[in-house]
Amino acid sequence: MLDSENTRETFQISVEPQIQPRTPHIDRLANELLYLIFDFTCEQNLLQEYPWRSNDKSPTQLSLSVISYLPALVISAVCRQWRSLGLVLPGLWARLKLEITEELTVSGSFMATLQLFLDRSAKAPLVLDVYISWTTDDLFVDNPPALNLLLQHTSRWRSISPLVTL
Repeated sequence: MLDSENTRETFQISVEPQIQPRTPHIDRLANELLYLIFDFTCEQNLLQEYPWRSNDKSPTQLSLSVISYLPALVISAVCRQWRSLGLVLPGLWARLKLEITEELTVSGSFMATLQLFLDRSAKAPLVLDVYISWTTDDLFVDNPPALNLLLQHTSRWRSISPLVTL
């Protein structure tokens, strides 16, 4: 009887460490290191009007789901720690590549996403690549809504690289 109890205790001791959940290695990284990784990952967030309404092809052919082109949004959706970190790092949200058309009616979700990025970028300087497709002769009679929204933040523009096709 004593031998079976010793065997059971030995078995429990050898099995217990393997059963305990382990903390993933990524959770052990310091927030400062995660910030550097996130900063590198969020080199640019692509916001493209959808559906693309211009007669020409959209400048960036999306081959993955839209969310994969928005690294700041992806990072903030992984876990509580990453969300908290992503929300206090406005620079992740301040680098945008926008692809818009001259259409005056734009999808509400596109405008809401642009507004979300502008809000979360707080007062961080904006780095913008803006592609605008104009197909009418009345150039700049009325600005597209996305452009009007960006114009409200001109004081924050660190750089803007416009590309307009006619």
